Amino acid sequence: IQSESDTTLRSKCKFYHECFFYNARRRAASADVLVANHHLLFADLSVRQESGESSEVAVLPKYQRIILDEAQDVEEVASSYFGAAASYHGILRILHRLYHVKEAKITGVLPFTMAKIQGAAGRINRSLIDKFHQQIEMVCEPAVGHVEFRLKDLMDQLFYWVSGKGNRSGAANGENFSEIKLRLTPAAVKDNTFQEMATKLTPALLKEMRQCAEHIGEVIKLCDIAEYQIGGEAASLAVDLNAQANRLLEMASKVEAVLLNNDEKNIRWLEAKESKWGSIVRLRSAPLDVAPILKKAVFEKFPTVVLTSATLAVGKSFDFIEKSLGLSEKISGALQDGKGRRIHKTATQLGSPFDFGRQALIVIPTDISEPNARDYPQQLRAGLLRALKISQGRAFILFTAYGLLNQMHRELASELAASGIIAMKQGQENRHRLLENFKRQVGSALFATDSFWQGVDVHGEALECVIIPRLPFKVPSEPVLEARVEAIERRGGNSFMEYSVPQAVIKFKQGFGRLIRRKSDFGAIVIFDNRIVKKFYGRLFLESLPECRIAAGNSDEVFAEMAAFYKQQRGN
Repeated sequence: IQSESDTTLRSKCKFYHECFFYNARRRAASADVLVANHHLLFADLSVRQESGESSEVAVLPKYQRIILDEAQDVEEVASSYFGAAASYHGILRILHRLYHVKEAKITGVLPFTMAKIQGAAGRINRSLIDKFHQQIEMVCEPAVGHVEFRLKDLMDQLFYWVSGKGNRSGAANGENFSEIKLRLTPAAVKDNTFQEMATKLTPALLKEMRQCAEHIGEVIKLCDIAEYQIGGEAASLAVDLNAQANRLLEMASKVEAVLLNNDEKNIRWLEAKESKWGSIVRLRSAPLDVAPILKKAVFEKFPTVVLTSATLAVGKSFDFIEKSLGLSEKISGALQDGKGRRIHKTATQLGSPFDFGRQALIVIPTDISEPNARDYPQQLRAGLLRALKISQGRAFILFTAYGLLNQMHRELASELAASGIIAMKQGQENRHRLLENFKRQVGSALFATDSFWQGVDVHGEALECVIIPRLPFKVPSEPVLEARVEAIERRGGNSFMEYSVPQAVIKFKQGFGRLIRRKSDFGAIVIFDNRIVKKFYGRLFLESLPECRIAAGNSDEVFAEMAAFYKQQRGN
């Protein structure tokens, strides 16, 4: 059950005052505090920016002050909502809502409209019914078919082109090669095949989509005339038709933005993969730099904005988050309100209530090979087994890639079971149930990736160890990361130290933060990546953590210290 703002009559609906959705909206509008996740907030902000603050299409009621928890995620979430996204199946869904024939069954708003008009034949004059018939069955329904044909033609061509040229997700880590991504760089768009699609297939599709929307607009005009004869029924039909026509136009704009817009301020890329539903193609774009957008849409617009998180600072500095979000005066200029008055900004780091020196031990085996070495997986396997036996399970093993996760789980599950440790794996069941089983079955080891690095609260004896196989650097071939790294290099900066390392440090701190959730908690953080002590940038990772005991050295020494730590903490 759902309510969509563009398919409702609002106050014209006879059920408006009893409507569950609008009653909920009214309660929200009268509330003093709204609680929303980042996605709802930035969906609302992006819609308001596009619509000129229209409350009719806004996702949230009006608000004046914002408190953003877990603010380290703002750049990524904002980038997705201030960009564009379109897909073959997304556009197809709109077309099928308009008109679809399957196994002799005809569905969609267009045939439904025709049926409703014919059903009201006694109240509508014959000439108007004939006009509906002509416009719907002779013009609009064929137009939907033309769009679908053009859409499949373009998307098939894009799929084969991306499949031959793109970067396969996870290739470096032995993962499933199902998803391929290709950034539309200046070099890529010069390719002859892409030029053919950009100059012929794409314009042809856009023309058909916009013409189809125009044809539907003519049906809406007929509904407006019919409203004088059959009242609200025609108004309801017009609203549904208008919603789908506008969605079709919106998708056309997004396709155009990704495939034809060469604006250097945006990152454009394509995603392709095979699935049980067939070939999937997505068209995506994101701002190269979201900072100026956030500065205007958030920080200079609202009188109070609070950013809070345990992982905003890199080392002892807020420089990275300030640069990323448009708060750095050196790069983005001073914040000013609508009247040109300077906006005050302050930043504070607060201490932790936990005694990390007593409650936590950082364990770093330095005699293990670097993560890219051929013998690293074999050494990691042995190290994981030792660490998990010492901690008696009760551990999160936080990976950065599914390939290594699956390999380690596959190779260790039976050996761990022989020691009474249940090896769980992300993906075996839904996240909530997996987490509940982990809490209940004390002595388990959960092999997990991205979504378990943050937003997970497990305290007590269920979680007494967090293992990080490798420092969480993002995959360098990801389109957004790749483009932002190149932009930093073009202006003479050091992208690794300015962007890649700070991002990894923040993610590392999130993983560390899973361990100590109460003053009574204790445990070890085991890091199987010796770059943290052997590379010059490693100190930034350790300096970003609270003061802890650190055991760094050969495996025998550090695991002996780890065993002694648990013996002392458990009193046995």
